[in-house]
Amino acid sequence: MDDMDLQEKIRGNDIRADLDQMIDKLKTMPVGLPLVWLYVWDVIKYSYEIMSEEDEETMANPDKTLDDVWDSLWANPQFSLEFGVEQLDEHIRDWLIDEEFIISIDEEE
Repeated sequence: MDDMDLQEKIRGNDIRADLDQMIDKLKTMPVGLPLVWLYVWDVIKYSYEIMSEEDEETMANPDKTLDDVWDSLWANPQFSLEFGVEQLDEHIRDWLIDEEFIISIDEEE
């Protein structure tokens, strides 16, 4: 095994250890379907990040914070992985728009 293969094996083992720790943490969370919660919240946070950097059509509503998004999400959980991540991503974005956490840039002007 050359050095690069050994480095990649070590890197892979480190990533697996990190994933194992995350799984252990998720198992202890006092919420049903913690992986769904993790995924949904990650998509929401990522959506906010790319809107500020890349999206020219929509933006985060300046009158609402991520805390507001979390409060609404926690009060009315409605997401699942039943139909796959592509549909879930679309459902999350639609929910953000319906709840006016994301608004059209045209509306802002």
